[in-house]
Amino acid sequence: MKSERIAAAVNGLKHQTDAGALVWDGARGHRSELVESVGLPTTVQPPYSPELNPAERVFEEVRRWVEDRLYRCIEEKVEAVKAYLGQLESDPDRVRSLAGWRWMEDNVRLLPAHFVAPSK
Repeated sequence: MKSERIAAAVNGLKHQTDAGALVWDGARGHRSELVESVGLPTTVQPPYSPELNPAERVFEEVRRWVEDRLYRCIEEKVEAVKAYLGQLESDPDRVRSLAGWRWMEDNVRLLPAHFVAPSK
């Protein structure tokens, strides 16, 4: 993804959510000056470490839900993905069990207080 689009997404995240920091992999678009200029603090994962990326665990779960089924068209598969993401959205404990790893929680506690979103 181009850094302009990433910067726009990060800017939206910054202004529309309580996000206080980003966890990135080392993709070039994530390291651009344009993305960094949005002003959210970042932590970068080591190279070649998808096992450290919480989104990969969620993607794995979604794939498990939608793969190995026959769909009449791509739109039907898209709807299956949306339906499952809706289920995950309504079950924060499930998402936390997939992506809220102890090392992440420990590292969030180490961030300065002004970087951490208040608990809901």
